[in-house]
Amino acid sequence: MSNLAGCDAPKPPLLGTESNAPDTLSGVVRGVMDGDTVKISDGTKEVKCRLAQIDAPEKNQQGGKASKKALSDLIFGKTVSYIVVDTDQYKRSVCKIFSQGEDINAAQLKSGNAWVYTAFNKDPNYVDLQNQARQARLGLWSDQNPIPPWEYRKSNKKSR
Repeated sequence: MSNLAGCDAPKPPLLGTESNAPDTLSGVVRGVMDGDTVKISDGTKEVKCRLAQIDAPEKNQQGGKASKKALSDLIFGKTVSYIVVDTDQYKRSVCKIFSQGEDINAAQLKSGNAWVYTAFNKDPNYVDLQNQARQARLGLWSDQNPIPPWEYRKSNKKSR
């Protein structure tokens, strides 16, 4: 595909995102709250990012500590790139996070440390990754009857 002189070419898609996606930002992960929420600093401001399309076990839920550790091992203290796709009800940025080209949201699913958040999922590959982790009995899938975080929150409202 050739560019016309004087015309801005559309940006190529970034790792499966649409070409009209918001700008990619970057910063250092300064905190990991749990298996699906981090704080990223660009040196001037800090952004609390909730990982898009996944839901990790709550801190007090079975698998919660392991999920947080897995995310921390992947990105704590590292420079990451991220795309803010939304803002949630708690005013957190909802983000797709990448480290050295790896989709971190997908990595949490692949290792069995998060669920596909079906109410918000837009990536069919995420369902495949979750199913592979479930078949391999990785992470939270090693439990006989893992409880989805959204059900856990509903039955344990004081855990948030």
